[in-house]
Amino acid sequence: MAKTVRAILGDIYDAWRAQNLDWLATYLPDDFCHVIHIPVDLHPLGGTRCGKKEAIERLSPSSSISWCSTRADS
Repeated sequence: MAKTVRAILGDIYDAWRAQNLDWLATYLPDDFCHVIHIPVDLHPLGGTRCGKKEAIERLSPSSSISWCSTRADS
């Protein structure tokens, strides 16, 4: 039986909250692209990642690059 849109969106949200990127990736097509509108010159995580694997790796907490590492102290 097909899941309803509400159930699928709930699963995606739960996967994101649980930071379970493998679970989240099960809902992404293989040709998924993710864009962060920050030039790569300003931050290495900016730009476009094409393909599910590349996009998920960018979001992974085990990524060697941290968003906070370049944040200026206020």
